Amino acid sequence: MNKKGLIVIILFLIIILTMFIIYYNRDNDNKTIQISNYIVEKYGKSYSYEIVYSENYNVYGIVYDDSLNDILYKTISLFTYDIKNNDLKFIDTVSNERIVNYRIINQDVYYLKICSIDKGYKWELVKQNLIENKSNILDSGTISSPISYPNMFLFKDDIILAIISDLSEYQKFYIKKYKDNNSIILYETRGHKTKKDGQLAFNLDNYKLIDKHIYYTIIDENNEQILYDYDLETNTYNQKFVNKEADYYLQDYYFFDDNSYILLADRNDFSKSKMIINDITIYDTGINTFVKKLNDTSLIFHNTGDVWQILDFETKKLNEVNIVDFQTFPNYYIIDNNVILVQDLYNNDAYIVNFNY
Repeated sequence: MNKKGLIVIILFLIIILTMFIIYYNRDNDNKTIQISNYIVEKYGKSYSYEIVYSENYNVYGIVYDDSLNDILYKTISLFTYDIKNNDLKFIDTVSNERIVNYRIINQDVYYLKICSIDKGYKWELVKQNLIENKSNILDSGTISSPISYPNMFLFKDDIILAIISDLSEYQKFYIKKYKDNNSIILYETRGHKTKKDGQLAFNLDNYKLIDKHIYYTIIDENNEQILYDYDLETNTYNQKFVNKEADYYLQDYYFFDDNSYILLADRNDFSKSKMIINDITIYDTGINTFVKKLNDTSLIFHNTGDVWQILDFETKKLNEVNIVDFQTFPNYYIIDNNVILVQDLYNNDAYIVNFNY
């Protein structure tokens, strides 16, 4: 082989090696978001923070002080972070009581805060103008547990709350819409907590807003779980799924386009749980948790033990994927197709993970 041919071969091998390195790094590309550094720089000390929602490449969170070991933590501030421009802004609130969720609409921030009262806890929905820093309470209610506060959604420019009131022998559940300083009840039901009378809301934490639909679960007089779909544009509701199997309960679900995913958990043995994927039942799947839409054909799950799995609707198979090599908070956020945000369980940093599978 002449010298020129040898050089060509070497260059070819270098190109192949470079492409391999680029591809490998792309699949394992983690970008660190050092929100904790911004907090120390702003307040002169370290505080914990929680990411509550994301919109594309913008992240929204809460800074709080948990040093008092109080379940209702003191709120220090809210924050927004623009990932693409590496721009973090803090938002001071009128109250330092525990803020659990919020949404920003134009120049106003709407936040849910909770506090303890003599019998149970109280929640308030507060609207605060970001320019004038004035606030007013839009709604309030009482709850039996500090984790029973309303589920909060944003649809277009409307705040939507899914609310349970359960301090009496009857439970009242309703979906309520807030626009500016006005509110309207969209849906309402009630039921006796011990008698088979009426309907009871079930698993409030798992109520979801997907596109224009709010999905919620009700238990009826026959002890059947009914998954409803409330259309926020037509203000109508329909039954999406009815679980009539006494040995299983509706654990989770997700719907988009023509795809549907339903997880029925075995009441006695989680390993015998089953998935229903586009009306096809797959048995003995175990429990998959924190389901979200990853892209147009797949869902992603974050399960116990930091196990990540992807469900491909085309193959109807679950594939385990390696996201990060450290323990993360259970919840995570979809930033873009095949791009997620995770928060380290121990070092207070967040990471953008871009991967293929």
